[in-house]
Amino acid sequence: MALPLDDTISLDQAGHLADHQTIAQVLNSAFTFVSVSSPGVSEVLAFVPAAVVHYRLPLDSASCAITFSGAVDLQPSVLVLEVRQDATGSRLLTWPAAVKWPNGLAPTLSTVANARDRLEFTTRDGGATVDGVMVGAGFA
Repeated sequence: MALPLDDTISLDQAGHLADHQTIAQVLNSAFTFVSVSSPGVSEVLAFVPAAVVHYRLPLDSASCAITFSGAVDLQPSVLVLEVRQDATGSRLLTWPAAVKWPNGLAPTLSTVANARDRLEFTTRDGGATVDGVMVGAGFA
């Protein structure tokens, strides 16, 4: 049984989970997986407040514009994005202006057919600023 996202996780005085909660229950309450079937030229990826969302996004058009939604101020959220090139490869993503990359440079996606890349985005200010980082590239 997963805890609802708005439930409080309780710790006893020793710092252990209280009320018979298990680690699995806590993790299940704060993790969501979404597989997008065919994004086309644009895709809205929704943050879940105070949780982690993992998206699997196949790239099937020359360019796909990403937009973020769902972020809530003062509720840190994480979005993991796994993108996979189709059999053609060389597909591109464009990012909203709110995304800030290390050193101000968006990463280059793998362009080989069927290659997978993983990126991570975090926000804590309702999506006004979204920090993005390439976690891994060129998974076969």
